[in-house]
Amino acid sequence: MKSKFNILFEQVMDDIELSKKHEELNLPDNKNVSSEMLEELAENGNVVMRQEIAKNPNTPTEVLKKLAEDKFVWVRYEVAKNPNTPTEVLKKLADDNRWEVRKGLTYNSSAPVEILMKLTEDENGSVRGNAKRQMRHLKQ
Repeated sequence: MKSKFNILFEQVMDDIELSKKHEELNLPDNKNVSSEMLEELAENGNVVMRQEIAKNPNTPTEVLKKLAEDKFVWVRYEVAKNPNTPTEVLKKLADDNRWEVRKGLTYNSSAPVEILMKLTEDENGSVRGNAKRQMRHLKQ
């Protein structure tokens, strides 16, 4: 039977190994990473790894859907910013309880006008301001 220390030590070593794999792959910029690898890393990676996967333009939509439900706000924020995130996921993220996630939508070049319009009335001033700027930019 493993002690709590041994279990924790193994988890830390697994995280270190995943971090090394992450550095080798250069996930945010690497367009050659297979969708299978991205899926595996999204399931088993640490929070930083999941953030990087959420940024990757080649992350499959099914993985983005899963990451949109991540418990960490900054993972959901990156999903909200990803222009390949499906519209139905963006609509759900527009109702996220964290303003940071909603603000991420204002940086998404593929965010539908209806979502941006909704965010122009957000309770958070930063989200509202960004959404209004995006709307003005779209009109130009």
